Amino acid sequence: MTSDAELIQIVDAAAAEAARLAGDLLHCRKGCTHCCVGPFAVTVRDLERLRAGFECADEELRGRLAARSAEARQAMFAGFPGDWESGTVTGLAAADAFDSNHEWLPCPILDLETGVCTLHAWRPVACRLHGPALRMNGFDLRPCRLNYAGADPERYRVPFDTPDAGESPLTYIAWAIRP
Repeated sequence: MTSDAELIQIVDAAAAEAARLAGDLLHCRKGCTHCCVGPFAVTVRDLERLRAGFECADEELRGRLAARSAEARQAMFAGFPGDWESGTVTGLAAADAFDSNHEWLPCPILDLETGVCTLHAWRPVACRLHGPALRMNGFDLRPCRLNYAGADPERYRVPFDTPDAGESPLTYIAWAIRP
């Protein structure tokens, strides 16, 4: 099984290459929160990484993140697509519908005043992949609609493969930070 550090290195290298190729066609930068609103499922491995980042944060930030995560879990209570206690998603079709019903909900680790991810170095793989035109393991990932204006993203698509990451059940970021 691939270590988390190896997986992150592969994903970050592909995203960096896509950003290099696209240049000014990519609008992903500090303060853009387009992809930070609306819940999306992440792996338990992502939660473990976020928890490590949470432990490195100062006490004031940990308090804010814990409160925001509790608020997000409360907002997500109705119609949760899985086991509420663990946060584990049990049906992807139900998760897609659930995500659509909560598309207004900001990520609990997003600083709403600055538009910055408070745990950016520990962010989930899905966050690292959103934005540029990438092809992961033969599957085309949809780029952000704010990128590639007037250009064909296929011209800039970067293919890459990830070895077996031993992925586990899906869950949501709000379950990473619990008191």
